[in-house]
Amino acid sequence: SSDEDGDDDLAFAKPILEAMGSEIHIIKGGPGMGSTVKMVHQLLAGVHIVVAAEALALAAKAGLDVAQVHEIVGGAAGASWMFADRGKRMFGGDDDDDDDGDNEGDGQATKTKKKKKVMSALALFLKDMDIVHSEAKRLECPTPMAS
Repeated sequence: SSDEDGDDDLAFAKPILEAMGSEIHIIKGGPGMGSTVKMVHQLLAGVHIVVAAEALALAAKAGLDVAQVHEIVGGAAGASWMFADRGKRMFGGDDDDDDDGDNEGDGQATKTKKKKKVMSALALFLKDMDIVHSEAKRLECPTPMAS
C-alpha cells in the first residue's frame, strides 16, 4: 500500500475482519502494537488470577465458606472476570452440563455434571508474565506485581 498509515490495507481487510469477529480495534502506532495491547492485558489477567487464588486461600484458611465469599465478592468492587470464572473453578464450584447421549442403551439421553477444569497452564502464565516483565524493564516502567 502507498498509504503510510496502512489505512488502505485496513479498508481492504475490514470485511474479512468483521466476518471473523464483532469487536475490531485498530491500534495506532504501526505493526506490533496489537501485541503490545495483548501484553498489557496479560499483566492484568495474570495479576487477577494470582490474587483470586490468594483471596480464596485466605478465605479458606480463615474458616469462611469459600463459595459464599466467591458469591459476595462477585457482586462487589473486588470482582474481576478472572475471580468470577477461574476463582469458581479453583474451589470446584463450577459444573458443566454434559449431554452424554444414550449411555444407558435405553434410548434416553442423560445429563451429567462435569467439573470445569482451570485451563490456565502454568507454563503459559509464566511465559506471558516474562514477556510483561521483560518489556516493562526495557521501557523502564516498574511493574512490581509482574515481577
